[in-house]
Amino acid sequence: MKKYVRLYLYIAITFFSSACFAKVTIGEPPDADLGESYLGEPINVSDYLGKVVLISFWATWCAPCMKELPILAGMQKLTAGSLQVLAINYKDQIRPYRKIVEQLLDTKVIFGRDPRGRIGKRYGVKGVPHLVIVGRDGLVKAIHVGYKENDLPKLVEEINGYIIGAEAEQSKHSGTANSVTGG
Repeated sequence: MKKYVRLYLYIAITFFSSACFAKVTIGEPPDADLGESYLGEPINVSDYLGKVVLISFWATWCAPCMKELPILAGMQKLTAGSLQVLAINYKDQIRPYRKIVEQLLDTKVIFGRDPRGRIGKRYGVKGVPHLVIVGRDGLVKAIHVGYKENDLPKLVEEINGYIIGAEAEQSKHSGTANSVTGG
């Protein structure tokens, strides 16, 4: 009898705990809490309201991820404050993570770590790369899962569209908007 009670409790806990963590969906605000940065500061998506935010779940062993990070860092640099990259290392070892972050630390990309996948679970991450694009309004605009290196130019174009669209809306009178190209 105790065996069945435990089984029912396990099923109930599993069901209700997964129901508490609704997945991030397009048109809705993302879960704001992304843990701590490499430098020990809290990472909150809501702190970047007014910018296009890219939340990239990545791992050091993922070739497309390693190709993507410098491209996203370059985009952030070229967009003069219109874009913020939040790069969350997903279920990876600490040493390779530190090595990559130290190489890219001067890029102003904010690096965080999700060693147990708790943050990724809230975002529906099942594998990497997993990119969530958040508009200036704080709502999720797009989610890209499991793309390949040759998909990166199309992603860059899409991200540019969100940046240019947002900047055009914000600066109708100045007639200027920044864009970048992947390379």
